Amino acid sequence: MEKYPFLELKEQAAQSSSCPGFRVILDDEFEYDSAREISNSYFDKKPRAVAFPRSAKQVQQCLQYCIDNNQPFRTRSGGHQHEGMSSLNGGLMIRLSDMSLIEYENDEKTEAWIDSGIELGTVYNELARYGMIIPGGGCFTVNVGGLTQGGGWGMHARKHGLTCDSVSAVEIVLYDSETKSTKVEIVSSEHRPELFRALKGGGGGNFGIVTRFRFELKRVGGHLTWFRLGWKASETREAVKTWLDVQADLPADLTSFVRLSVMQEGAPETHPDGEKPDARDYPIYAGGLFYGTKKRLLELPGMKNLLSGPKPSAKVFKEEHHPTKAAPSRGLDMSIARLFGYDDFSPYLPTPSPWLEAGDLQAPTARDPTQKNCDVAPPSVNCDAPHPHKVSSAFSRPEGKDYNERLATAVAKHLEDSRFDPNVKSYMTFHAMGGKIADPELAKNRTFAYSDRDFLLQFQSWWSYPDDKECKVAVRDREQKYIRWVREFRKALDEKGLVEGAFINFVDRDLARDAKHPSDRKIDLLEVYYANELPGLMRLKKRIDPENRFDFEMSIPPA
Repeated sequence: MEKYPFLELKEQAAQSSSCPGFRVILDDEFEYDSAREISNSYFDKKPRAVAFPRSAKQVQQCLQYCIDNNQPFRTRSGGHQHEGMSSLNGGLMIRLSDMSLIEYENDEKTEAWIDSGIELGTVYNELARYGMIIPGGGCFTVNVGGLTQGGGWGMHARKHGLTCDSVSAVEIVLYDSETKSTKVEIVSSEHRPELFRALKGGGGGNFGIVTRFRFELKRVGGHLTWFRLGWKASETREAVKTWLDVQADLPADLTSFVRLSVMQEGAPETHPDGEKPDARDYPIYAGGLFYGTKKRLLELPGMKNLLSGPKPSAKVFKEEHHPTKAAPSRGLDMSIARLFGYDDFSPYLPTPSPWLEAGDLQAPTARDPTQKNCDVAPPSVNCDAPHPHKVSSAFSRPEGKDYNERLATAVAKHLEDSRFDPNVKSYMTFHAMGGKIADPELAKNRTFAYSDRDFLLQFQSWWSYPDDKECKVAVRDREQKYIRWVREFRKALDEKGLVEGAFINFVDRDLARDAKHPSDRKIDLLEVYYANELPGLMRLKKRIDPENRFDFEMSIPPA
């Protein structure tokens, strides 16, 4: 048993009474490396086994086995846990990716049960057949489970609220400490409402394993307009201040963001293929999705201000019209599905970057027998595959009139002082809050603690590992400066009193406050994310999971 702790579970899984059975991959099997893979390849966690249950009953079986045999476990719904906490060394990873069903509740397709393990892109594509959405995020490879439990921000957030706001019930596997057994429950505002509320912003494996959600789907119909705007690096402060000044007053029909990248000034006059440079090719880049016509969008006073000061170097607008009632179709309406996220808006650096001189960036191969170049381009798209990366976040503070000026100046100064490095993609993004996110009726029914803020900031660095082992060691030696860029950017704004708090969907374990709780820095860290909601979540944890079976590096402890 000690040598092969999960062999018995593997045998049980193959003969599961819940037909069909499910896979359990042990650490000496051929499929193990692909099974244990997580989104952040900076972390190299090695569980003893990876289980792929296909139902809540099979999740129960995995969880009960771990408890009965005193084995640690982690749950991975999608793996986009930026600190690698969806896996572990030793123990069992319970991976929900084989749980990927959408079951409509009625003929009108206005409600559906959606499994935790299904990828967001698959959800968007399926719901688009009926002209429906869930207000999810912008990365199509994120899975529904983690996104929704953390709150979930995306390009429909100001119109429809956070992802969790559309959830009307949750199926969850719990552990009953009195009976020493697992159980499956459906929680909602009528049944165990306190737990239901906690799972909308404070879930994430703290209380049990969520296996599926019942969503109230949102219909997309009429005109939709998206836009992209690009500015040069020299216009950073003015462009950021203009966006900060106007976005809070824009209607809830418009959700937008502005992204600031560390790259060389300007953009090429043309791409290598002769195309005109897109707004995404500029260091400062804004995007947005508007429920309405292009004409109406351009008439908004805030949009007029955004377009006039400073004037964008590149701009793109596209308007689409969709029927208010979509009939089922065999094909997928990708034009609708594309608008559900913002993969379209994602900035990317072509390889090599067109504004680098030829020869500045080389593939990680030897140029001659005695000279090895270990430079490697960063990922062009973050959501396509696992990549090493570091992410952090913060929220705006409710400050006075000069707040936007001070914040824009501090951001511009930090970017100006940042050294361009072609081997890493580093950027910071402002995400618009407000609209339905700030609706008091929605806010009181979730544990997302920063509903009243004007915007969310996200700090990111992404790089790549070369295939060459010696080169990978070289990249490992320098990647700490990529991580420091994220840490120091957020810290600089924090020390100036310009930001506070953080978003659990963009988790960063380095944000513990200074010695507020010297004996328990975990509480310091959790307070950054849950703020005034933390004491209530800890008391609920004591009632739901008094033995703290659902315990990991940043789990909520019992009070």
